[in-house]
Amino acid sequence: VSPTPVRGRVYYRVFAGVHEDRLDALAAMEVLVADGHKRVAKLWDVRPVRLAYDLGTFDSLKGATGRIRALSADGIPAYVLRDSAEAPAYRVFAGAYESEEAATAMGDMLESNKLSAELISRSGVAL
Repeated sequence: VSPTPVRGRVYYRVFAGVHEDRLDALAAMEVLVADGHKRVAKLWDVRPVRLAYDLGTFDSLKGATGRIRALSADGIPAYVLRDSAEAPAYRVFAGAYESEEAATAMGDMLESNKLSAELISRSGVAL
């Protein structure tokens, strides 16, 4: 879930995973439509969202999920990816954005919870 400002309002965008390429993402979207989780497939809905807030790196999945639980208790939606460069390393992120401007609502949410996090080009693979 990524809070994103659009024309003066904040919308909560729901993302359906991390995909290797656009074709894989389009196939996943078709499954969501076929299963009734999404009404219609639109090409516009599949976009690269490389930026995310870095909320920590952990050497165990247990540590990463503990961090996610703590963030969730503060109302911060977060997720974990396995770092493809280091083993074992699990990275916790908040949001997924196309631009710094799109990430401002999540940045404000983190700041209001007194959390400092850097907006980075995320990397990692889905668990």
